Amino acid sequence: MEQLLSPADVAARWDAKADTVRDLIRAGVLPASDISRPGSKKPRYRISPADLLAFEELRKVAPKTATTRRRKKPAATRKFF
Repeated sequence: MEQLLSPADVAARWDAKADTVRDLIRAGVLPASDISRPGSKKPRYRISPADLLAFEELRKVAPKTATTRRRKKPAATRKFF
């Protein structure tokens, strides 16, 4: 059985606040399970490591590719003579 992570564990991994992790869970962006007793007013969220890895893969930022700059075309010259 895999060890489930608390919002505080995930926050420590991300160097963020646990409230930020809870907000992602409440928004439905980060999958989690509520392990509190039925009827409890305070949720106790636990995150599966597999769900956390999937979330991190979706949010991964790809590096920008180098773009080449175009040179300005020389302005058309007019002949006066």
